[in-house]
Amino acid sequence: VHSSEDVLWLADQVEALRGPLLCCEDSSGSSYFYRSVINGSLDNKLANGNQDLIEWLKKLDTSPTVSKDIESSPLYAVASHATIQNFWTLLEFFFDDENTSFSAIEKNVLIEEISKKFLVSRTAKEVEQYAVDILNDKEKSKTDVKAFIKSQFELLLFDEKLDLNCENYARLATSVWPFISNEEKEKIFYNAALRSENHMNLVFGMLDFSLDFSMIENLLHSASINKKTAAFEFAAERYYDSSMLSKWVQAGDKCIDIFELAISAGSIKWVEKLIDAGLKLPDPFPKDRNLIGLLADLDPQGLAKKLSDLQIQITPDLVNRAETEAGKQALMALMANADNTN
Repeated sequence: VHSSEDVLWLADQVEALRGPLLCCEDSSGSSYFYRSVINGSLDNKLANGNQDLIEWLKKLDTSPTVSKDIESSPLYAVASHATIQNFWTLLEFFFDDENTSFSAIEKNVLIEEISKKFLVSRTAKEVEQYAVDILNDKEKSKTDVKAFIKSQFELLLFDEKLDLNCENYARLATSVWPFISNEEKEKIFYNAALRSENHMNLVFGMLDFSLDFSMIENLLHSASINKKTAAFEFAAERYYDSSMLSKWVQAGDKCIDIFELAISAGSIKWVEKLIDAGLKLPDPFPKDRNLIGLLADLDPQGLAKKLSDLQIQITPDLVNRAETEAGKQALMALMANADNTN
């Protein structure tokens, strides 16, 4: 409840309390230590930047984080402004600190959360400079660079909770791109395609090699399952030769499968492509009557035309298989029309 001035006054009077006082949140909503790092007011006190800051933290006889509120913790304050190498030093200090009240599990969780925020904030230039510095220093191991790149790479692949907008995602992807293999680049593209169309287009524009055919096939099926229309259409255009669709339809090869995948993925574009190529709709529907509900949701206005030549009895059960109100209404209209005709 006290002001920064009160906190600083008491810290000057009682040296033993200085560390906890400076690191605890005051009436401003954050700690004096955090604000002094953010606004740069500690720069005049510290000769060598964040490395001295870490040493200063140690002398305070307090944990680098007092609060579990991540963004107001001194650990995050330093991490958000530290060099990459100093950040690792700080994490090591925090993890080895025996005075903290955090358990090993709590430390791991906190470090993971702070690391994510730190990794997202690194620019491609910083990563490149870090790699150069490490590789030019014979006393440091190349594994330091690899560990950092691996952390960023895994963040791109596996962090569904972190809200990476296109700007942050592009910065992170650009950072790791020069240091990873083509196989790892493919993994990043695959993951990006299943996230959003913007992420997919961004990474596709960075690709400097041809995508493996098996990856395209996997993306085709995953996009259908996850209802990622743009990713499905991207994969379908590369997996299927459009000029061969008519021949495939006539031969009966693959077309039923791609029709089902297209409906599941929500791609009216590919549904109509196959119909235009001559696919006869009676073929797929007996295999899975759920397709009617999916098609009704996908194209309620064109449903009657697409089903006009089929001998399919629309029942209340089929109506219930549609998930959207428009899809249900389209099926109910067909059912009513059949009743009136009879």
